[in-house]
Order: sequence, then C-alpha cells, then structure tokens
Amino acid sequence: MGIAVVLGVILKVETIGYDGAPPSLPRSPIKVGQGRDGHRQFVYDFSPAEENLPVEDVCARIGSRLERVLHSPESPFHDAPFAARLTLEFGILADREDTSFAYAWPAEFLRVLVDSDIALNVSHYLPKPDKKDDD
Repeated sequence: MGIAVVLGVILKVETIGYDGAPPSLPRSPIKVGQGRDGHRQFVYDFSPAEENLPVEDVCARIGSRLERVLHSPESPFHDAPFAARLTLEFGILADREDTSFAYAWPAEFLRVLVDSDIALNVSHYLPKPDKKDDD
C-alpha cells in the first residue's frame, strides 16, 4: 500500500461584514477577493516548507498553528461581530502505480477543525504515466 503525501494546504476565509485590513494568520493572505454585499475572501497558504510529508505529519503542524491563530484573543476572528466561513483545502499526491493508498486524519487535528468550525476539502492527485511508458 502506498503513502500519500501533501502537495499543499490552503485556508480560505470568507467573510460578510468584515471591513478591516486583510488579517495576518500569521502571514498575510496570498489572495484577497471582494464580492457584492460585503463578501470578502482571504486565501492563506498553510503548506509546509518541506516537501513530500505524509498527511499525518502535516496535520500535526497545521492543527496547532490553526488553533493558535484562530483562538488567540488577538485573532481577528475571535468573537468576531461578522460572519465567517472557513475551509481548509488539502492537495494530496499518491502514486498511480500503487494498487491503493491510505492516510489517517489525526483525532487532535479533527478536533481543531470541529472547534474552529472549519470545513475540510481534499483533492487527490494521481499522476498519469509518461506517454513514452505506454509503448
């Protein structure tokens, strides 16, 4: 059975009624979008600097970081007087040659997502073999 590794992790924060400067979590957002009726979206890159880390290792790092930046009294989202929807998006790479792959979401990581009301989206990437390998 193959091991899945994390390609990247993005946190999307959609707000209604937030009119302040783009908050840092702890870095500035990589993208800021503005819609109608006071909708704003802030996109943050939570990808680890190291490459090819298993899902469990990335979850351990990101879970504690999310907890610190979202639940500290300094967080702009802590007891905020505006609506916010948070989505964490994982990109996971698995080897197409393996007949199966597996990974586990650590319970502590899932607890942070539930406590922070963060939705989790996961995209799996299975690279296609090179055309020359098909011959």
